[in-house]
Amino acid sequence: MPGKAPIKIGTDIITGIRPTRALTLANYIGAVKPIIDIQNSSSDSIMVFVADLHGLTTHELAEIKSFVLEIVADYIALGLDPERVTIFVQSAITPQLAELTLELNRHISVAELLRIPTLKEKIKQGDPETASVALFLYPVLMAADILLQRSKKVPVGKDQLPHIEITRKLARKFNEKYTPIFPIPTYEIEEFPLILSLKGESKMSKTYPEQALFLTDTADELRRKIKGAETAEAGVLSDLVLSHFALVEGIITTDEDKNRLQDLSYKHQDGEKVMGVFKDFFADKVVEFVSNFQKERERILAKSGYLQGIVEAGNEKAKKNAEETLRMMRSAHNST
Repeated sequence: MPGKAPIKIGTDIITGIRPTRALTLANYIGAVKPIIDIQNSSSDSIMVFVADLHGLTTHELAEIKSFVLEIVADYIALGLDPERVTIFVQSAITPQLAELTLELNRHISVAELLRIPTLKEKIKQGDPETASVALFLYPVLMAADILLQRSKKVPVGKDQLPHIEITRKLARKFNEKYTPIFPIPTYEIEEFPLILSLKGESKMSKTYPEQALFLTDTADELRRKIKGAETAEAGVLSDLVLSHFALVEGIITTDEDKNRLQDLSYKHQDGEKVMGVFKDFFADKVVEFVSNFQKERERILAKSGYLQGIVEAGNEKAKKNAEETLRMMRSAHNST
């Protein structure tokens, strides 16, 4: 009877990296740090891919490919360990992704896709009359990313839960109709603070560069921006002040710095005027973090062939997993 053999796992955990050049400290805390925390706290096999095909909804592939290795350098400089994590580029397995995506499209309806909240919001943000099919099928491609590598678990933000539910549904539908070959991926919700812009007008992003702290900023630029950041009166624990404290908490590592931050937080809540002192501490820690990142990034980029070797090895492993998945998929079709 089909279905009795155990499902073969390709990797324990998989997650994607958005191809973003201008990384901010908010990107680090919300997107990079969670991956590194998993890496450092787990013995599971982990695959991380640069989602350059997902970027096609807004950019040309040639443009994205021109800085793929720089993105990999950013993540390694921030703490991603290529000895413990398989890093690959999504477009390296385009034929395999295309075949699985085509298969998955057969098992989901237009109505099901239109019920995904994040997809509805993205379509509404643009012009529904000109929204591309690529945007519409984004959730299916995301499911293919996960299922092609036969991953057990996916770390996600709360807004991505509907996408994971679609992935789980597609895996179940295929497994029930044919032979069970796909693990039903579980998810781990990533809890991270919302980092606001320095004046609190929106979340920190490259849309408001003067209110964002970029990993490419100089020490003088960082200090100037933080000096101009808005805070709150003594005793007022506003969302913006909480955001500032959360940002600093996300980049410090020593007990001394953690105790210092906690002390400033308590004093502020007790009504002491410590925001000036806090801003100095804020600036010192950000400059230290960004300076260390920039030095490490330069060291990585100076190693001839290093990044290319990491990506090529990762691409080969991802391709091997993908081909095995497709062989099992075709075999499942032939056995019915």
